[in-house]
Amino acid sequence: MSEERTFLNESNVYVSNTRVVINGATYATANVTSVRTTTTPAKTGCAGFLAILGAVVTIGGITTIANDSDGHGALITGLRSASSGSCQKSRPTT
Repeated sequence: MSEERTFLNESNVYVSNTRVVINGATYATANVTSVRTTTTPAKTGCAGFLAILGAVVTIGGITTIANDSDGHGALITGLRSASSGSCQKSRPTT
């Protein structure tokens, strides 16, 4: 019998030449004939919209402050929205 070779061992996934373990479930690789990888691109629609909206509100707050009015609330809200939108972009899965 040949020695088991490990190909991947990360968090909840273990892959060797004899078995695959995913979240504690073990699968034998004896009958596996082919494997392929796929990549699903991240969805950024809502996050992009939030970032753009935040940028617009931030510009409005800056303009209001420049006109000697109280635009600090709009400025802070805009910055929060813009940063929230840029942080919420999801990663692509493989």
